[in-house]
Amino acid sequence: MAGTKVKPVRCVALQGRVGEQVACTLYAQRSSTCRSVLPGDSQCLKARAAWGLGCSAPAAPPQMSQR
Repeated sequence: MAGTKVKPVRCVALQGRVGEQVACTLYAQRSSTCRSVLPGDSQCLKARAAWGLGCSAPAAPPQMSQR
């Protein structure tokens, strides 16, 4: 996955500023690596800690449109 093998780790599809507001530009087509991390799970908390962000209530994922 592009952007995850360099330091600091940052996905190239992540838009915005970490700690302020971010969004995934390809959420519906994201890789299995991203699909395996859920808001508030241990991997999420580990990533938040790496960026110096405290624990917080998980945000609701974006709603997917049904076509």
